[in-house]
Amino acid sequence: MGGNMLILKILSMLCLCCLTTFVYAEENYEPNNDADSATWFYINDFPQKHKFDYQGDEDWFLFFAVKGLPFTIKIDDASVGNGINPSIEVYNTDGLLEREHNIGFIGEGEESYWSGGVPFTGYYFLRVHNVEPVFSADSNYTLSIFIPEGPGNGVIQGIVKDQCTSKSIAKAQVRSLLIEADVRTDYIIDQSFSYQSGDYGLVLDPGSYQVEVFFPGYHRKSKDVEVLEFDTIPLSFELEPEQGCNPGGQAIDIETLKNESAGFFDESTLQLELKEVNVSENFFSVQLQLLNDGNLQLLSAQSVPSPTLKNPALYDFQTQIVEVPQVFAFNKFFSLKLVKQSDDWVFGINELLELDINK
Repeated sequence: MGGNMLILKILSMLCLCCLTTFVYAEENYEPNNDADSATWFYINDFPQKHKFDYQGDEDWFLFFAVKGLPFTIKIDDASVGNGINPSIEVYNTDGLLEREHNIGFIGEGEESYWSGGVPFTGYYFLRVHNVEPVFSADSNYTLSIFIPEGPGNGVIQGIVKDQCTSKSIAKAQVRSLLIEADVRTDYIIDQSFSYQSGDYGLVLDPGSYQVEVFFPGYHRKSKDVEVLEFDTIPLSFELEPEQGCNPGGQAIDIETLKNESAGFFDESTLQLELKEVNVSENFFSVQLQLLNDGNLQLLSAQSVPSPTLKNPALYDFQTQIVEVPQVFAFNKFFSLKLVKQSDDWVFGINELLELDINK
């Protein structure tokens, strides 16, 4: 029973992500209620719109800061809803509190800033929460992090991924080397590391740079880029493994795996499509609707006269269990087991396991 509850909790978290994105399309940042689900924020990037969804809600952000380069965290007064009294806290990646500041206003008021620096170059978490005890539905705010002084810095930002699997690479070293008079130098201007999501960011003065990325077990890769004042430059990297993509030398084709999957979850409609279900050697295409309680309701079932999938889903009349060997959902692949709960064809989640597509 405990295992089933854990699986249901995992599914609920996935569904919450989907539902929140569907309802709050303007923000599109939830869930970011703790450090593990923190929203990435680049210094000098565009402001982000957020809101507190319930009493006690809090928002977490992750950013990269450089020692000796002060920055400002700002919540714009024109964006703040009635009843909000935001407080901010900055933590290092070890969970230690580095800075704390109560913005100190309720409703509209003065524009609110916090300026300062960090003791070490690296990643930091920002926690924003509402200290006003009474929750208000008008709970929006706009957050920005920027460098207020010096030349108009530009920002290089991107993601580091595995070329073969498209999976993010964490802790890849990213550094920028100055190019002077079209001559590449060994002078490192700034360096960073990709986070667990593969994201990285570099804040640089205007100029010409060579951005270089490397990680053990992969071939080094570099690109030249021109940084302009107040410019944000997308620059992502796909690193090739030194041993190649896999023993066969062929990269894994994600689209092929999706097409071969027995199931597909549509995040916009919250419907699960089982393309082929084997029911006593009769095959059906099935549509199920995700319900608020995390169960799935049968919507339709149509006969498939000529099945093509190598590994279709299987329904066992005796156990009333549907086994789905591979489902594509939330940009990942899962195996899934559903158990029939009632005569009106409502199914509960019995097992949900993420698959390693590299095996």
